[in-house]
Amino acid sequence: MTVTGGTYDSNTGVASFTTNSGNTFNVSGFLTGFTDIYLTGASYNSGTGILSLTNTDGSTVSASGFTSGGGGGIMIEGPSLGTTLRCGWSNTASGDYSTISGGRYNTTYGLSSTISGGYLNTTCGISTTIGGGFNNVSSIWNSTIGGGACNTTLYLACGSVISGGRLNTSSGCYGTINGGRENTTFARLSTIVGGLCNTIGTLNLPSTNGNGSAILGGCLNRITSQQYTFIIGTNITANRSCATFVNNLSIVNVPTSTVGLPVGSVYKDVNGFFKIV
Repeated sequence: MTVTGGTYDSNTGVASFTTNSGNTFNVSGFLTGFTDIYLTGASYNSGTGILSLTNTDGSTVSASGFTSGGGGGIMIEGPSLGTTLRCGWSNTASGDYSTISGGRYNTTYGLSSTISGGYLNTTCGISTTIGGGFNNVSSIWNSTIGGGACNTTLYLACGSVISGGRLNTSSGCYGTINGGRENTTFARLSTIVGGLCNTIGTLNLPSTNGNGSAILGGCLNRITSQQYTFIIGTNITANRSCATFVNNLSIVNVPTSTVGLPVGSVYKDVNGFFKIV
């Protein structure tokens, strides 16, 4: 015989069990009047330094002795489903299953989003992440801002990453800006490594423009309607796709024969002239 289920009446102290044959039997003698009570929520008053814990029976337990005005070391349940945040520093976890680990005046609106710290950071998209920094906004799903200040992933920039820097904007899916300042990518699968005021794609052109392109650094470089195009330098505007643009190109250790070189390779002949295999 095997017990398949059971119930307990806390008023009578009797446990009733069911067997695999359909029979039941009772076990009595347990203490009566007892029910499980567990923690359901908590709040912290940074002005008084008191932590209040709420139980399932409606009762509260208070813990005092914390430094008033602080409480930053306490993690509490947020107002939305499954949310967690560090209390005492005006953080708000509004998106379900979101987390704010630290910082101040940070807000998560997006479902399953995370802000690790920083100041005045905001997530609006699903599964977005902000590591820290100041006044960063992640607006689209699966996007990440590592840190920096005033960086933004816009509503078209799904899966994009801004590692840091200042005033950088990603508006193309799976785009990357590693750092720098005032860099903008509107194109998909595009990368700006750093620099100042570099741009890939144009907001008013089709979304295919600038796709798969990269700017390695420098300043005032632009790739607009071209695809799979690369810029290494400063103040360069690309004018064709599948090309690399530089201000000056210095080639060292140039081969002096064609032995072992594939088609398209550059070499220097016996007269010192550059040629292509």
